[in-house]
Amino acid sequence: MAEMFGFDAFSPKEIAARVETIGVAKARLPLLSMFMLAMLAGAFIGLGGLYFVLVRSDPTLGFALGQVLGGLVFSLGLLLIVAAGFEHSIANMYFIPLAMLLQGVDGVGASAPALTPAGLVGNLVPVILGNVVGGSVLVALVYHVIYRRGAREGG
Repeated sequence: MAEMFGFDAFSPKEIAARVETIGVAKARLPLLSMFMLAMLAGAFIGLGGLYFVLVRSDPTLGFALGQVLGGLVFSLGLLLIVAAGFEHSIANMYFIPLAMLLQGVDGVGASAPALTPAGLVGNLVPVILGNVVGGSVLVALVYHVIYRRGAREGG
């Protein structure tokens, strides 16, 4: 079918193998890398939310245009997470259990090391903590720098 439509399509078996490879790679990341990537993901989600509020609070935009533009600017945070390969807890809650399920499929799980529930928890705890730190502390730091009280003018 790929030849008929002129694109490179993966077969379901190839998709399953790639999902399993991604799940194993996510579960096997070093702790510091996992936390830092999660912190950056949380920051981008938080900044996306900040930009959404900024666009939605513009009184010159109509309701529908404000909703559409707000959704677009929030989506930029999500796109940056995917493009940069950051660790997002919700994505990991999907990929790692799916990779665990795919290990039982014939011909898919032979190449990758086994994923365990301990590997899932070992990934989710630092990623969730990193997302919280990035989404709260880093975004609060941005607010503080922009809106700090008593700052000198021009400097």
